[in-house]
Amino acid sequence: MRRQKSPSTKYFSLRILFFLLLSIAIPLIVFFSLQKHAAEQQAQSLSPFLHSSLLPGEQIWKNGVSSYLFGTNNTNNWSSNNIETNTVAQQYLHDAHIPLIRTWFFSPYGYASDLGTDAEIEKRLQVDEAIGAQCFGVLQDTNTISAQYYQHVVRYVGNRCLLYEFGNEPGNKGTPGIQHYIQYWNAFIPQLRKINPNAKFGGPVNHLSDIQTFLTATKQSGVLPDFVSFHDYNHDPTAYGREVTQAKQLVKSMLGYELPVGITEFNYDCCSSFHADDAAFETHYFTAAYNGLIAAHADFATGFDSMNHGGEDELDMFNASTQPRGVYTVMKNMIAQYSTVASSPSAGPSNTPPVLSLVFIDSIPLILLVQRRRLKKRESL
Repeated sequence: MRRQKSPSTKYFSLRILFFLLLSIAIPLIVFFSLQKHAAEQQAQSLSPFLHSSLLPGEQIWKNGVSSYLFGTNNTNNWSSNNIETNTVAQQYLHDAHIPLIRTWFFSPYGYASDLGTDAEIEKRLQVDEAIGAQCFGVLQDTNTISAQYYQHVVRYVGNRCLLYEFGNEPGNKGTPGIQHYIQYWNAFIPQLRKINPNAKFGGPVNHLSDIQTFLTATKQSGVLPDFVSFHDYNHDPTAYGREVTQAKQLVKSMLGYELPVGITEFNYDCCSSFHADDAAFETHYFTAAYNGLIAAHADFATGFDSMNHGGEDELDMFNASTQPRGVYTVMKNMIAQYSTVASSPSAGPSNTPPVLSLVFIDSIPLILLVQRRRLKKRESL
């Protein structure tokens, strides 16, 4: 007569099996966890300025390129044929996957006061959403009478726009200069941050030379910006990258840490004719400009502009027949080239070493538990 193994012997065999499986599983889990961590670290190392924190909605693409490098402007409507009314231009921007639109919000008490309405705010937000772009708001008027209105704007817009530049080119065209701008910033930005704690605010939205003055004053007041921006129109397309590098170095030296830095208006010229309809000229100019911005690890860039002059101005991305100019093609091709996402939109890869997860291991005792129940069932037969 064949002797059966006692239950205790069978349970002992199962324990041995369990520990054997466990001894195999743990090294495998650790290996794959380390591989994943190494991949994340490699993605992070592609951008030495994947730093501080990403801006809301920003992604880091291949080679550490920020998705926000390929933005444009929706400014004052100097023509009825503009980015808000021309759905063909909107479709072009959508098809190119333009990720960011610098969306101007005008006050009823300042320049372009006719655009200072809730209806206009809504129209501009809907254009951003139709294109599939994030909103980069501009609270354009820095006269104090506009304060209550801009509080309303930030409250009304809510999470549909989480990035704001405060003002635009202080001191330009007779507007109050940088000292007034700083005083108003120190008083007003804390109020806006209370209205929307998720929103990010930056400046000084003017010449590179204003940044030091701005940071000195805001460091003293404690009302520091979340990012730094400036403007330039330069015949040398490589100038923008050099200026971003200078601005980043200045921020780091003055504050001891990095902030996102970018240029929110740039083009060949702002005030005279140039060869905007010469495809070879625009392709050469903007390819050099964006390559320089990429090399400088710019965090954002919004060229001026999309289509606010009816295509009659060389600054527009489209001509009067809504045919794309060379800048559009350069941007579209570069977005296609770099737009493989290397990190989460909300934060960079974690520096925390991988932690062994018990989720994978728990499946082993679960299998053994099923086997044990089957064994008991056989013994009861």
